[in-house]
Amino acid sequence: NVVASIIVGVLLMMSLVLMMTTMFPNIDVRVVALVLGVLFALTLLVALVVLFLRRGHRAPISKELLRSRANWRMPPVNLLQRPKWAKGTLAGMYLLRGYLVVAVIMLVVKAIELGVHHH
Repeated sequence: NVVASIIVGVLLMMSLVLMMTTMFPNIDVRVVALVLGVLFALTLLVALVVLFLRRGHRAPISKELLRSRANWRMPPVNLLQRPKWAKGTLAGMYLLRGYLVVAVIMLVVKAIELGVHHH
């Protein structure tokens, strides 16, 4: 999860830089990348502190649980229920969806502007 979160964060940063440079061609890419990099590093630092503080709150795994896991099998997909997302995960997904909608709208507007200026 940590590696996946870092990869998604880096991809989002790169997408933001691309979107900002598309919308504002005169913007200094180095400054934008530096600001986003610092924000990303601070976010990682906060996440690591939270993980470190929460690490002692897990119950130890019993031997019975380990034995039951050895024989566990995946149930058929049609019998599985939809997973319940935590509030943070749900909020993150809505933020990503919102970002995607805004990015697409901004790029469509930019494409229309470019099309109008070239004719």
